[in-house]
Parts: sequence; C-alpha cells; structure tokens
Amino acid sequence: MAPIFNIVLDATIVACESEEGMQVIEKDKEGFSLDSDSEEEGDIAGIDIDPDFLDEKCAAVHAIGNLALNCSGLMHPHLERVCKVLEELGGYYHENIRYHVCLTLT
Repeated sequence: MAPIFNIVLDATIVACESEEGMQVIEKDKEGFSLDSDSEEEGDIAGIDIDPDFLDEKCAAVHAIGNLALNCSGLMHPHLERVCKVLEELGGYYHENIRYHVCLTLT
C-alpha cells in the first residue's frame, strides 16, 4: 500500500474538498414579479445539488477513515491535513456527510 498511499489519500482529500456538484441557480433579472419582497432578495433562486456528488463525498470521508485505521503508520505524517479537512466537513450542511465525519473520528 505504501507506493500508492499518497495518491489515494490525495484523491480522497480532493473529493472531500470538492464543491463541483453544487450549482447556484440565479434568478432571471428581466422577469416581472408582483411579489413586494422581490427587490430585497438576492439574485440566487436556488442551489442544484447532484446526489452523486454527496455520495462521492461520503465515500471519500469513509475511505479516509479506513486508511487511518488500516495504514496508521503511513497516515501519521498526513494527520494535520486530514484533520483540517474533516474539521471543515464537521459543519457541512448535509447530515449524511456530518454523520460519516463523526464515524471517522470515533
């Protein structure tokens, strides 16, 4: 595992940090709205989230946990970087990702 450990870990960390599965949907500025609050709101109409993106992020967090459990000697030099990534994901908006982070840290 040692020859490919860094490659696998880098790929999982990139998947954890990725936000490519989320797209902000902006409102049509030319449209007319009878809503009185429409001018006070921002230009964001919503966020489109790809479910496969969330599954990939959960799998990456789970993979980091397995790498730490089974390759602890190889993981030791990377702990600061991994803990930083997991700490950021600990407050993620999606509960499934927060759950996997909690499982990884226990």
